[in-house]
Amino acid sequence: MPVRRGIVIEDTKGDRELMLELLRSTGIAEVTGYAAFPASFDPPISDDCLIVLDLVLGAGVDGVQALEKLAAADVHQAPVMIVSGQLASMLGVVESYGQALGLNIVATIEKPIPTDAFQKVLNRLGGNKVA
Repeated sequence: MPVRRGIVIEDTKGDRELMLELLRSTGIAEVTGYAAFPASFDPPISDDCLIVLDLVLGAGVDGVQALEKLAAADVHQAPVMIVSGQLASMLGVVESYGQALGLNIVATIEKPIPTDAFQKVLNRLGGNKVA
């Protein structure tokens, strides 16, 4: 299913802005960034929404807790991409945990994010080629 929306949950402003711009460059017009895991998403997350989640989010809910909250919210079909610069060695473990929660983990990527990373994932998901 082609992705129509993108959500980036990243506490570092520069990284968040870069990821939002990289998502826009794939042709996704509706992208939203959050500095922390929000109490709610507006509009709600749907199956055609790519969630980009930083593993280390600072104060509040960390990436693992965010995965648990996504699973509890029954967001099992939406593709989830997990990114990390500080805990890159943990990406595989967290990917397995997210899958065990029933989430659709489509990629884990170490920061800094390669400029073509989102496009490669979106191509695998069936669309969003830059015009």
